[in-house]
Amino acid sequence: MENEKEKNINIEEKIDDKVDEILHRAASKDKIVDLYLKSDNLFEEYSGKSQLNDEIYEYLFKNTHHTDKKSKLEVRVHLDESINNVEEEFLKQNFKNEFIDKGSELKIEIRRNYFISLALLFIGIIFLIAYLISDYVFHFTLSEVISIICWVFIWEAADVFFLITPVQRRKFKKIKKLYYSDIKFIRDKKDENIDES
Repeated sequence: MENEKEKNINIEEKIDDKVDEILHRAASKDKIVDLYLKSDNLFEEYSGKSQLNDEIYEYLFKNTHHTDKKSKLEVRVHLDESINNVEEEFLKQNFKNEFIDKGSELKIEIRRNYFISLALLFIGIIFLIAYLISDYVFHFTLSEVISIICWVFIWEAADVFFLITPVQRRKFKKIKKLYYSDIKFIRDKKDENIDES
């Protein structure tokens, strides 16, 4: 009987702690992301335990979309007891390196998109000049085809510059925020099974 009361008190304390944590999160402007890792979902399947699982970073990107510029981001990485010390050290050393890799890849892609949009715009302007000359001088029906080609290139340049690149820049800002976030590694202990009979 006394053991059952202790279990109930222990459960109530856990619930109170969780409620306090939720209220603390709501009161502060800081965003906290909890990440729970196990040994079997830590690494890419075919990497030979040399590359962290991409799903970890996808989860982090998905859960950092409500952070504003001034708020600080905290990532709590909860490590299951199945993760050994070697894996834990690898994780601590390489966790932020992945953000550097993804950020540099995205930065190169953003630059490439700027050059592509400029090249497409330049080609579109060349076709526009060709259209104006052919329509003014020759009055060909071929000039209508040149007009369509011109606007396809100009629209594609606008699409890349105004629609694709801003999305990539927002993603780069998320990567940067994750890189500068406060990352805490927490070793979780296995909870005791509580019989609720």
